[in-house]
Amino acid sequence: MKVHVVRYADDFVVIAPNKGLMTDVLIPAIKNFLLKRGLKIRPDKTRLVDVYKGFEFLGFRFFKRKFDYRKV
Repeated sequence: MKVHVVRYADDFVVIAPNKGLMTDVLIPAIKNFLLKRGLKIRPDKTRLVDVYKGFEFLGFRFFKRKFDYRKV
């Protein structure tokens, strides 16, 4: 499974191939990782979004486009 993490200072984005992997595996692992370091995820700043709808990170808008390679 492809999981991507982008981190800048104390902000980070995790991109996973499906919501189930994110909610069942990655979020608990991230919470555990942070807890060991005396940190926690802030619920007011945390959200799950569809990468095709896009999200903002550090003042930039990120999104993924669907592209049909058969039409090229």
